[in-house]
Amino acid sequence: MFVMKRFFSKKHKNSGRGFTIAEAIIAMTVILAVSAVAITTIRMAMTSTSKDLMYERLRICAENSLEAFKYSDDIAEFESLKDDDLTGSDGLYTYVSSNEIYTLNISVAYSDSERDTFRAVITSGSKSYLDIEYTKGE
Repeated sequence: MFVMKRFFSKKHKNSGRGFTIAEAIIAMTVILAVSAVAITTIRMAMTSTSKDLMYERLRICAENSLEAFKYSDDIAEFESLKDDDLTGSDGLYTYVSSNEIYTLNISVAYSDSERDTFRAVITSGSKSYLDIEYTKGE
């Protein structure tokens, strides 16, 4: 009882001097732990958002290329309509995302005797995320 009375009493010596070193260290440790968790969470969210944005950019590029293919009659016309970010020629085109996570590969074939074909594939490593195939006239 004496210890409790002394601990909660308003009259002990250190009552006006502020925090003890132990209290300050504990408070800083708690703040540091909470900050570390918050920073990790924010970093993970930003990475995820960046990946999603890159994937969407490549998906839109594939869709725009398909529209260019639908409205072009030959490879020269397709190349004048295709997205400027695509590199390559003669029916084989590539777009690698800036963070090199995703790759968009497009192949286009025009033929007089056969039907014209278009294929776009977005990959990351060995995994395929999007595969668009289109044949004119079907």
